[in-house]
Amino acid sequence: MMQRPGTPPDIAVVTRLFDAVSAQDVAALLRCYHPEVTILESGELPYGGTYRGLEGALEHVRSFQAAWAPFMDRSQPLARSLTCDGEGTVTVAFRHQARSLASGRTLDEPEIGTYQVRDGLVIRSQMFHFEPAALCHFLSEESRPATDPHPPGAP
Repeated sequence: MMQRPGTPPDIAVVTRLFDAVSAQDVAALLRCYHPEVTILESGELPYGGTYRGLEGALEHVRSFQAAWAPFMDRSQPLARSLTCDGEGTVTVAFRHQARSLASGRTLDEPEIGTYQVRDGLVIRSQMFHFEPAALCHFLSEESRPATDPHPPGAP
């Protein structure tokens, strides 16, 4: 996505990060992170935890993609609303959307991300999921074989 003239640099790097996530472009994503980055995800998620440094960022990307890549629509950019406090913090409101081609199930959950920017790069990223259980449920349902004769809750 091309930046509009006058876009604050802190918003620009976070926009590039989101564009890289949408495109599943790992190299572009890693270029948005500061070498001392810390990434925090809810411990309830399969890729949850704290990741540190560029090696940790790569581990996070791989874990996130392992969970979500089959359900992401790369043709659609991730819609989001960004605000910047002018002191290095960018807050992003967006919707975590996924669709299973196999089952047709969809997920559409609100999410907030906060990003601390230093030297033009993201040094801290923290995601706030309104309903992490909904994300986990979607992933667990989609990981079960379609022919499972004993769906959850069945006698």
